[in-house]
Amino acid sequence: MSLQPAESSPDPTSLTPMAPAYRFRVRAAVDPSVLSRVVELFALRDLVPHGVSSRLDGRREPELRIDVEVRGLADHEAEHIARRIDQFMPVISVLLERDGAVRVSA
Repeated sequence: MSLQPAESSPDPTSLTPMAPAYRFRVRAAVDPSVLSRVVELFALRDLVPHGVSSRLDGRREPELRIDVEVRGLADHEAEHIARRIDQFMPVISVLLERDGAVRVSA
């Protein structure tokens, strides 16, 4: 039996350079479910984020910082996702940037 390379399917993250890049910057109380809940909003829309990072931060009160970068969204979709993230109980704030410029501060 020989292994054949699978046919390459289009990379969902490789879009035209004209597609705007959005970065969602989330601050949340430390909670084990918040990272998966944030990423799930993109999965429900069949989107694979270009990048996801999280880290524990904060000197006095620890908090979770999550950054998600995604392309292929319309402005209203990105704003809707930011509002949905902001509704999660442990979320402190959401900052939405479009191509590096602040777009929405929820």
